[in-house]
Amino acid sequence: MYNADNTFVAAAVDTTDGSKKKLSFGKNPGATLVYHDHEITLEQSMFSYRAGGEHLSITISGYALPREYREVFGAAILAAHEAGISFKDIEQSLSGQFTMPKGRATLLSGIRNAVIIDSSYNASKSSVMAFLDLVRHLRQKTGRPVVFAFGDMRELGEEAAIEHQSVAEHILGVADYLYCVGPLTKKYILPVA
Repeated sequence: MYNADNTFVAAAVDTTDGSKKKLSFGKNPGATLVYHDHEITLEQSMFSYRAGGEHLSITISGYALPREYREVFGAAILAAHEAGISFKDIEQSLSGQFTMPKGRATLLSGIRNAVIIDSSYNASKSSVMAFLDLVRHLRQKTGRPVVFAFGDMRELGEEAAIEHQSVAEHILGVADYLYCVGPLTKKYILPVA
């Protein structure tokens, strides 16, 4: 099972070897499971896929999940289907029972009709960038102002400066208000912002 959109992985997979079953997911229409759509609202995240002639639609309520999660669900869908679970049962199970740990993309109600996306658990540059894209999309869709509270990205070693500065440049086009928490954000984000 592999991500057909990852050129490094796809190049390593020998598709001519018929002795092993190969299942793929991705945007490519030739993948076993094809990404179809991703929709995000202030209440839920929706992902849809096509597999052969079947269409799957997964709705995850209470979470703001960036489109990158389609890969996580894609691998899970293929694994479950290969284990004999119908696409309909997979769709119902993920839509009704999927949960995330606290501090991961959770939608919370705030005062004055505010919506808080709590993704306060540790993050990397790529996950922060994915959430900034998600927030940019929600801002365009809803017209709501964005308050971004950003804590240090930890365990980056010598890359801490460049990773924080790269994120800082993307924050500028998304956040109306920025709050920095921690010595790394104060050192590397505030000068850019």
